[in-house]
Amino acid sequence: MIRHRSGQAIVEVLILTPVLVVLVAAFAVVVGRVAATARLESAAQLALAADAAGEPVQAALRGRAKIVVVEPQRLVITVAAPLKDLTTTVPRLVR
Repeated sequence: MIRHRSGQAIVEVLILTPVLVVLVAAFAVVVGRVAATARLESAAQLALAADAAGEPVQAALRGRAKIVVVEPQRLVITVAAPLKDLTTTVPRLVR
């Protein structure tokens, strides 16, 4: 009887292990995307402040953003994130 229960426990652990691995991986992806969203918002604020001050936007975001595109009416900022990069568009302040 004891061997049957220990064998059953081993089977249950073997069945639940892939489920647990998938849940941990999904959690890691979500945490990474939340952190990337925070970096994106921070980069957008820094870019907007640098642009309003007349400073070069790329210099202000060096190392924070993957891609920075300065257009006449807007700033496009991209940061690296798990599964897919995140991009935002910030309208430029008109002086």
